[in-house]
Amino acid sequence: MYFENGEIDHELLQMSSNAYNFSQIPSFVNKKYCYTKSDYFIITFRLLFSDQSGLFYVEPFRNKGYHCLYDLILKENVSLENFEVFQLQGINFLIEKGYLKVDDNGFVKFKNNGEIIIVKQLYYKGVLSYWHYSDNLRDLIDDMVNKDLLQFEDTLFNKSECDYFNYYMNKKFTNGLDLRNSFIHGTNPDSESELKNLYYILLRIIVLAILKVNDDQMLKLQNDLLDNN
Repeated sequence: MYFENGEIDHELLQMSSNAYNFSQIPSFVNKKYCYTKSDYFIITFRLLFSDQSGLFYVEPFRNKGYHCLYDLILKENVSLENFEVFQLQGINFLIEKGYLKVDDNGFVKFKNNGEIIIVKQLYYKGVLSYWHYSDNLRDLIDDMVNKDLLQFEDTLFNKSECDYFNYYMNKKFTNGLDLRNSFIHGTNPDSESELKNLYYILLRIIVLAILKVNDDQMLKLQNDLLDNN
């Protein structure tokens, strides 16, 4: 209502009994979130960040407790000669894709730290919050979008956040709490301790929603100032 009308009509809001579809709540900000658009990154994700790739089992660093190739290259000077023949296929793939390079000393390094930051965030979080990155990283994200590797969505909540809210509030998950319907229809528990726990859950959801709205409004103000300048 606030996005469409610039205000919240509380009487109209009270008349509505429809479940809230969190994924359809719009953002005031263009390019709010960015997601992968294809399977392009799947192999890169596995080779760089998975503890199943086997590319980080390299002498003389085998016993240092690294869990993926990214950690190994970030913290050590690893020569291309340190990799076994069976590992070179994966290393060469990452070199061809432009994520790794061999420097003048023969060490395997990240070719573009900005791209590695973006790919790492996509692997661990599944989403990029576009306007919270530097100009240089936003340029890289724009380039990936232009190459049809990533796509933007302009919603208040990202996909993971929508899943989080829907798990607690709506009938989107078979094992979800569905708190909204429980309290509307009076099927909420009678136990004081259970009610107290649900109360804390609802408080947490309210706080998270307020933080997201505040972030959206601050980004809108920031972008408006940039446009005016």
